[in-house]
Amino acid sequence: MRRKTRIVFNDVAKLDSQNLPDGLIYAIRTDADFATSFLKKNLLEHLNTTPKPEAPYQKALSADKNLSLESHVRTFTHGLYKIWGHDVLRAMAEGINYDTYNISDPGKQFLNTHFYDSHELSRDVVVKAKDLVKSDASIRADLPVIFVSLDSMLSGEGTHWSEIAFSRLFTVEGEQQPDYVARPGHDSIDVQIKLLAQKLKDLKHSYGANIPFVLLEDNIRHARMLNWAIQKMEDHNVFDHGKLAGISTCFCCAPDSERAAIQHRGITVPLAISVDYKDALVDVTTPRDLLFDGFVVEAGNEHVRLPGIFMDVVKRFKIAPDKAEDFNMQVRRANLEFCYNIESEFGVPVPLSWFSPTQAESHVTGCAPHTLMTKLMSETPKPKQPSLPAPKP
Repeated sequence: MRRKTRIVFNDVAKLDSQNLPDGLIYAIRTDADFATSFLKKNLLEHLNTTPKPEAPYQKALSADKNLSLESHVRTFTHGLYKIWGHDVLRAMAEGINYDTYNISDPGKQFLNTHFYDSHELSRDVVVKAKDLVKSDASIRADLPVIFVSLDSMLSGEGTHWSEIAFSRLFTVEGEQQPDYVARPGHDSIDVQIKLLAQKLKDLKHSYGANIPFVLLEDNIRHARMLNWAIQKMEDHNVFDHGKLAGISTCFCCAPDSERAAIQHRGITVPLAISVDYKDALVDVTTPRDLLFDGFVVEAGNEHVRLPGIFMDVVKRFKIAPDKAEDFNMQVRRANLEFCYNIESEFGVPVPLSWFSPTQAESHVTGCAPHTLMTKLMSETPKPKQPSLPAPKP
């Protein structure tokens, strides 16, 4: 039996945390541009060097002289990603193991999906970070504010931005490890924090005072990770030159006890929250991890990202054990459909290497980077290709 699923598109400012629905809530940031960025880059590079005259995309370009190849790749890929996301979300909704959320009442075993515009959330997080600094009377108004991102989708340019790019470590089977490691493609965590300390030191030399900074996070559920990060900064003398004004986050699902436990030198760190779910039953969810992104694992003596479809979905996506096989089948069909439609529109095969700058899939599956993604997903029957018009720019 299919369970009821509700989908809501939320404005950041309009969530009524006092009247949230029963059941489970998935909170999801829209991420089409972020999730497909590496694929689009590789597809564009290939088409710019090896055009496909007979491919359908050429007709779209010929029909609209103002339409660029880059724009068409973007809009078409984003359209497919939206379809893919809905198919995957449906599979997740049908496969949820409600026991892992302690929802035993069948009347409450349904999913509410809340979508949020990622760009709006990012802007709001920065605005609230600035407000945190303004609210601290001990911070001089003329001092610059440094935004230190802990999340890959919260980023900016210029001297006022920094990041500490780290992730939890998982085994290739999907077991969460106690360690935190640098995200693939970044310097070690220690090097990143030393660079932050140096930035603050240089600015302190110019302004004659400790420089305020705010940590930017995607979701707060527990204090442990943030306290670990704060202690790492303490270890590398960040607070000799900077003042932690607080933490600004997209979502907060933490109880009051966990919020109060986020501390620096025995004092609770101020929080600014864009979407506060308080005590509601919420899982901040990232469907793109099933194909376009993934979890950090150690493979071939390096840390790389492995898409969740190659891992134990029961552990990583809280799928009921008796529904895991069907869930895998549905997701693989969605992955196949996405790849087949890219191949059909642009006249090019889509290799494994176009989806990720790392080769975790090669390590796990034994397939070379040039292997077609459709081959890796081909344990399921080939899906029917839908009649899918090219999205308009």
